[in-house]
Amino acid sequence: MESKPPGDTRLSSIVRAIKDDVAPIQTEKRLSRNIEDETLEREISAAILSEGARHVRKDTLILVDPTEIRKEYAYKMEYVTRVRDASRSSKEGRNVVINGYHGCIAAACTSGSRKTIPLALKLWSSRAPGFKGENDEVLKIINDIFEATGGKGIVVYDRGGDRPAFYGDFIEKGRDFIVRVKSRSVLSWNGLHEIRFLAENCTMQHRHHVTFDSHGRECNIQISFGTMPRMSTCPST
Repeated sequence: MESKPPGDTRLSSIVRAIKDDVAPIQTEKRLSRNIEDETLEREISAAILSEGARHVRKDTLILVDPTEIRKEYAYKMEYVTRVRDASRSSKEGRNVVINGYHGCIAAACTSGSRKTIPLALKLWSSRAPGFKGENDEVLKIINDIFEATGGKGIVVYDRGGDRPAFYGDFIEKGRDFIVRVKSRSVLSWNGLHEIRFLAENCTMQHRHHVTFDSHGRECNIQISFGTMPRMSTCPST
């Protein structure tokens, strides 16, 4: 394999895929100029969000998923930081931390459909100037999405979605949301309780079969769910 000098970006494959009617060298020069344009990311992100938001209805699920880009052997990339490698950590049963960048993906999904519509993808570094924290980065993505959809959609946030900062923002702005609550106390209609107490006392009034794809294999399971009176959250101490 041909070695590449540091800082060199190969655009040949991209140029061939575009198949412009102009000379390949001209296309490559144009792409190189665009890569250096600092407004490019904002314009592309805004276009993707605007197109995706058109398909979001009141009951559309907005799936928010924190992620990471692994750059294990990168040491000189701009503001490269330390991230938790979720895949290796799960497989090896230990916390694996490597070089990389933090990120967040958001997509829309209509109930009963397997089709997802991209809404947002953002990467950031905790070492970059102006970084305020992961909560601020994620909430900005979510708030931008709701602004684009006119307030329509239901946020679905799995691991880490039960942070008090998220609860406060969702409730204050009247967002509909579904999050996984883990090891946290909540202030319910009849006092402060561990989430396990509330789960055990929730009457499962509904049952539904769910079909989903798991690593290329179709799975069908039955889930039970119920509702309880509105409650406010209280951070565990």
